[in-house]
Amino acid sequence: MSLEVSHLSVSYFTQKGELRAVRDASFSLAKRETLGLVGESGCGKTTLGFALARLVPRPGKVVRGSVKLDGKEILTLGDKELRKIRGREIAMVFQDPTTSLNPVKRVKDHFVEAIRAHQPETSKEEAVAKCRQILSDLGVPEDRMKDYPHQLSGGLKQRVMIGLALALDPKVLVADEPTTSLDVIIEAQILDLIGRLKAKTDLSMLLVTHNLGVVAEVADRIAIMYAGEIMELADARTIFRSPLFPYTQLLLKLVPNIEAESASLESIPGSPPDLTKPRVGCQFVPRCPFAFARCRVEAPVLTEVEPGHLVACHLYAGKEK
Repeated sequence: MSLEVSHLSVSYFTQKGELRAVRDASFSLAKRETLGLVGESGCGKTTLGFALARLVPRPGKVVRGSVKLDGKEILTLGDKELRKIRGREIAMVFQDPTTSLNPVKRVKDHFVEAIRAHQPETSKEEAVAKCRQILSDLGVPEDRMKDYPHQLSGGLKQRVMIGLALALDPKVLVADEPTTSLDVIIEAQILDLIGRLKAKTDLSMLLVTHNLGVVAEVADRIAIMYAGEIMELADARTIFRSPLFPYTQLLLKLVPNIEAESASLESIPGSPPDLTKPRVGCQFVPRCPFAFARCRVEAPVLTEVEPGHLVACHLYAGKEK
């Protein structure tokens, strides 16, 4: 299995003009790999995740680029073919399970509906049996199959959402902030669950999050996104030990450290740019402590400066490999 994303751009066409939510994003995802997509709120990471399954909500639209799964172009598929891809080859775990589950359907009915919609030859009894097995693997007691969503805790709802995403054995799972609404204990359980699923199956995962602690637990590689652009991409260990892009360096300083002598938390001064305005130079210039003249007039290009380590920053010009 391979997922190849090339020069993907997504815009929202609003009354204020074209909001360029994702600009020229390129990356690959290998079989059994987890790629963590990290950035602050509003940077475009959720939109990028949605674009992989052509789920960008209106008035959003993919305006450029390519998304290929095992060589098949997703962005040009007709509706009938696209329905076969969603769920069966690319599945989503949405950010808020409370709003993603149907409040008037029992847990088992969610599974039966999803499975039989894609596999009509499957009987209701077989779908219920698969539901029972999946929930057992996820640590959900069998008697909760008959419950409605409002009867479940946040952690159980998220496990059900993950189970629904896995019900059709997809090749790629896009997990959008899967632990954002959970307390730290349940978050740890979900991360452990994701780790076990990854070890047990051939699943590839795009993990969308703003939490560096989450990607440190489960990601093989990390892509840092800022203002709609991927600005740094490397394996997880390299990102944490030797970050190159100034934004990445500042993000890592924001992670609380209980062993630090000072209890104060740092912040990144300034605000992200208005994505409805034309891009001139590097998007991070107003907040970057290392910006110089070239940064203000020329946009950097994501370039490999060390083996497997890509960065979009003029500080490393001339160091390309």
